[in-house]
Amino acid sequence: MWNVVFRPEAKRDIVKATKWYAKQNARLGEAFANVEDSTVAGVLENPYLYAIVTRQSRRAPVTGFRHGVYYRVEEDRVVVTACTHFRRHSRHWRAG
Repeated sequence: MWNVVFRPEAKRDIVKATKWYAKQNARLGEAFANVEDSTVAGVLENPYLYAIVTRQSRRAPVTGFRHGVYYRVEEDRVVVTACTHFRRHSRHWRAG
């Protein structure tokens, strides 16, 4: 079983994106939060399934949204480093 650790930056990303979508439509914000949770659950089921974007980082798409969950697989845990829009500069998620 994999443990998950969210870097503070990743938590801020998720809150910010959820608020942005909720501002557009309350149901959309809720949908984003639910799909993001499902994405992380999918990562924990099989962390090696998703695309490698750098030597250590992978990206799982947040289905239905233009966001991805960026993470690293370590010995016994998955470290979520960011949850960001696909158009956002890679400097943002590589910092983690």
